[in-house]
Amino acid sequence: MVEELQELEEKTLAAIKWTAAEFNYANNLKEILDKVEKEGAEEAVKDLRKAFQALRYMGRCEYKAEREEKEILKALKEIEKILPENWKKIDQKLVTELDVARGKLVKLASRFTSKLSGELKKIRKEELTIEHFEDKKDTDPAIVKKLKDELVILLETAEGEIEELIKWIGGTAAILEKIEKGFVEKLKQLAA
Repeated sequence: MVEELQELEEKTLAAIKWTAAEFNYANNLKEILDKVEKEGAEEAVKDLRKAFQALRYMGRCEYKAEREEKEILKALKEIEKILPENWKKIDQKLVTELDVARGKLVKLASRFTSKLSGELKKIRKEELTIEHFEDKKDTDPAIVKKLKDELVILLETAEGEIEELIKWIGGTAAILEKIEKGFVEKLKQLAA
């Protein structure tokens, strides 16, 4: 049982690390979009490059976290075979919680990554259009205002989706912490 616990702990710590990194990149992406909303078009275009980079890194972290979480589920199911009866229900509950959270997060992240990538492209195009019209002296200010209003709507949509994703990343992280701090630690005490 000690080997199984050690493997579970290693996988859980790795998943926590990747989930934390994903959480940081998601927050960074949200901050970049907040900044884009407040700055001029030229600076916004530069910051959108950073947003694409944060999105790419966030996707990589999600992939690695998902891989570790699958291993955690396998390890929990293996440990369940050798657990005392009163611990099996706790193990099964953790498996269910992690499976549900992981499923929801994977679904959100895959949909979100492709959708947000498209939205970031639209935002960049909108910023470039605004920059183009702002550079022209004979541009009607109403056109620029309309473009900026459309940009704000795009940014608010993207920020709302990021907030939803951040919520689920946080929930998954909490479940992983529960596995590590609660379940594994108590089982180590029992095994000692």
